[in-house]
Amino acid sequence: MRPRSLLRRRPSVAATYHGRSGAAPGARTTPRRASSYHLTVAEPDPVDRFRDRYAQPRGEVARRVEREVLGHDVGLNGFTTVAQAETLCDALPVTAGCRLLEVGCGHGWPGFHIARRHACDFVGSDVPLDALRGARANAGVRQLGARAVFVAADGRALPFPPAVFDAIVHADTFC
Repeated sequence: MRPRSLLRRRPSVAATYHGRSGAAPGARTTPRRASSYHLTVAEPDPVDRFRDRYAQPRGEVARRVEREVLGHDVGLNGFTTVAQAETLCDALPVTAGCRLLEVGCGHGWPGFHIARRHACDFVGSDVPLDALRGARANAGVRQLGARAVFVAADGRALPFPPAVFDAIVHADTFC
């Protein structure tokens, strides 16, 4: 038996009352049964899920998992390996002084890797502010300094004019 609290009648087949039109007040009408139900489940907001994820400090367990599973500890916030980041570096048409945008940058990986290798300027965009705070801290650790800028923006509505960037990347991003 399904829990009634989770079931909602579909509007097209919701219970309807029938009886004589113009029935006297208090006249009994009988409900027709709905022929089907659908389940309504509240989905968590993806932005809230990622906001919660980035709000948690990165602990030793996460670093250990990264070392054991991916073979390195570079502060990943996704699943892009160093080898995959190197492939991106080789494929992108960027050189020193170019502008690179990473959409959904999280804590800055793999964008930082690309920016350091090519000595290009880096703009990271993401929605969770905690992710951007982490990226800003990582930019200092990775010695990107003033070459790294961060913008709170949804990948579906970026606040940049056309043709500002020489390359745009996203990895492990939902947009």
